[in-house]
This record gives sequence, C-alpha cells and structure tokens, in this order.
Amino acid sequence: MSLIYFDNNATTKVDDKVLEAMVEVYKLPINASATHQLGRKGYEIVENARKSIQELLNASNFDVIFTGTSTEATNTLFCGVESDKILRSGIEHAATYNCCPKGKEIIEIEALNTGLVDVEDIKNKLDNFSDSNFLISVMLANSEIGSIQPIAEIAKLTHQKGGLIHADVVQAAGKIEVDLEKLNVDFATISAHKLNGPQGIGALLVRKGINIKPLIFGGGQENSKRAGTTNAAGIAGFGKACELAKTKPEKYKKVKELRDYLEQEIIKIGQDDVKIFGLDVDRLPNTSYSSLAYADAQAQLINFDLNNICVSAGSACSSGSSKASRVLRAIKTTPDFINSAIRVSLSVDNTKEEIDKFITTWKEFYNRHKS
Repeated sequence: MSLIYFDNNATTKVDDKVLEAMVEVYKLPINASATHQLGRKGYEIVENARKSIQELLNASNFDVIFTGTSTEATNTLFCGVESDKILRSGIEHAATYNCCPKGKEIIEIEALNTGLVDVEDIKNKLDNFSDSNFLISVMLANSEIGSIQPIAEIAKLTHQKGGLIHADVVQAAGKIEVDLEKLNVDFATISAHKLNGPQGIGALLVRKGINIKPLIFGGGQENSKRAGTTNAAGIAGFGKACELAKTKPEKYKKVKELRDYLEQEIIKIGQDDVKIFGLDVDRLPNTSYSSLAYADAQAQLINFDLNNICVSAGSACSSGSSKASRVLRAIKTTPDFINSAIRVSLSVDNTKEEIDKFITTWKEFYNRHKS
C-alpha cells in the first residue's frame, strides 16, 4: 500500500483547484498595491478572497487582515489590542500560549479532563475583575484532542463584563460549521494550509469598529494593519480554498464514521490499556487522540512510519520535543498515559482500507508492547 497520510491537523494537501488559482497569479507580475491594470487585477483578486473568507465564516461584519500565518495573526492581535489582561488556557495552540506581550498580564484558565476549558473557572476569574480591559482567547477546536469549546457561552460571559473575545478557528474551519455571528466573538484567526490551501498565508478577522495596532510596520497595505507586499498568489489560493470548504462539513460526516470505527477497533484490542481523549464531548469529526498505556509515543510514530503511515504525537508546532504534551498536562492526564499519546487526523480522501491498515499495524505494535 502507498503512503497513508493521517496528519491533516498538521497540514493538508493543496487542492488542485487551489493550485490552479495560484498558478494563474504567479504567471503575472502582480503587485496588488500598484495603480496600473495589473495592480488593479491584483487588488480584485485580494478583495474577492477576502469576501470568500467572510462568506465561509459568516463574517461580513468583520475586517479581514491578511498575514503570513495564523500565528502572526494571533501575535498581531495580542500585541495590538488595547487590553492589559489576556486570559487563555493551557490547551491553546502555541501561537496563543507562548505569546506574552510586554506590559500585559497573562492569566491562565483551567482546563477539564474532557479537553474543554473550565467555564466555571472563567466565571470566577471574571467576577474578580474590577474593569473591562481584558481579552479572552479560546480556540474553537483543540488541535490535539479535537474538543469543541463552548465559545458562544464564553463570549456571553465576556461581553457581560465588557471584555473582548478571540476564537482561533484554524482547526475548525472547513471541518464543521463556523459562524462568527453565532459564536459572538470579536476576533478570529484562520489559516489556509489547514483547509487544503497554501502554507504561508493566514488572516486575522476584526469586528468592524474595533481598533488594533499593527505588529509589522512599513507601507500602508491591509489598511495599514499589516505592512509588506501583498501575497496575491497565496491569497488567491486562500480564497479558493475557502470557496471549496463551504461544502466540506457535510463530507466530514463520513470521515467521522471512519474515525469512530478506528477508535472502536483499537479499544476492542487494547481495552483498558487504551485511552481516547475527549471521547465524551463534541470533537472534530476527523480527530482521534489516543494513548496506549506506558508505550512511548516516539516508538509508536517510528513504527507507523516504517509501515508508511504518517501520524503525529500532537501539535506539529511541538514536534521534536521530548516533553509530554502541554495539552495533556493541562487536562491532568495520569502518568500511565501522558507520554504515549498519538494523534490521527483524517481528511475526506482517507479510506476504510487505510484505516484497516492502521488498525493492523497498531495491533501488531500492541502485541509486541504487551509481551
């Protein structure tokens, strides 16, 4: 069997239609800031992509600021928002967790062992605030566990205290419905390469009427919110990927069936030696984060790789670290499972035959591990 790719939460294959859209731009010397006809063409490409993102996320009331990555988008928000306190949990992406702007107080929200943030802890912390000068940042879907957070509930609590809320929708967009108006957030971040678009292009969405300062200074691109020559080809690909993503949540229902089948089979084999994280909460339909008691995660990854199966031990941004997953530490995972978790993240292109190959490989490793 050829290479099996089960690491789609790390990055996705660029769709052929996305490539076509990008190649058409790359064929021309386009700078979207120029005033001649090629510049105007570039401007139209960028604005059409901006509209595609707004349509995907029901974000017509948001300004879309293109950035190099969603990490840059989050850093732009944290450094540019006029809030002196930022609340975030230990299960957030590294772009959120490791961004600590000078002069701002970082307050950690507790997480539950289900993979959800602790809403009661948020309530308690907000009750002690004497002013409304704060930002809460929570990712809509956790990148490792796949757990879907109660953003709308958190947004209501935030706005009742006069604060602002940011949702990282990077992992969720294109897999489940993402409606920024229903979520009632003030900011959102999204990345092209997580939904079959190109790497190197992301966006920050800011609700109209809210001002933030730029992180990168120079020219007046992106309404003076992000300087630098506009990546017209990348943006064209981003826009096309968002167009295609509108129909994908329906396709992910079949992916969920494959994910559930995989989990059921490894539980049959491993029984109490297996732990599936987030099993009892709503999760992304493509994501399975499981742990085999006392089995080293890196040994498992090597074994799968030798069998032409690509999986990960968690978020790609933490790849190569010998430490246990920060997410698993935050949800207080017990020692028998904390160092042995692997993540399977599927796409609409994966098949049952590929899942069966994974199960066979997993079972062989399990039998050797137990013996």
